[in-house]
Amino acid sequence: GIIGANPGNAFNISGVAYGASLSAYRIFGCRGGTSDDVIIDALLRGAQEGQDILTLSIGGSRGWSESSAAVVASRIAASGIIVTIAAGNDGAVGSWYTASPGTGIDVITVASVDK
Repeated sequence: GIIGANPGNAFNISGVAYGASLSAYRIFGCRGGTSDDVIIDALLRGAQEGQDILTLSIGGSRGWSESSAAVVASRIAASGIIVTIAAGNDGAVGSWYTASPGTGIDVITVASVDK
């Protein structure tokens, strides 16, 4: 990914963390869907493998901090690992609606707006 792009490459693009070791965990099947148990497994695997930061660009339609994946993300964040998760794509539901597991406590949730 661009975040790990080594300076001096043919495209003259430098990532902000070019010296970092990156890991990727596949959680989506061929049809594009996943479930909380698969998300939880990836979160736990990242924590067990000693990752410093876990980033998920996902979000489900459950906007509560009590969902299984949000609870696991909260506990991992409480252990000192930085957890960043997308807020989701459900802004039309309401300006304060955040998708799970981005609803986790101590989780950094990232969103964007059009204007």
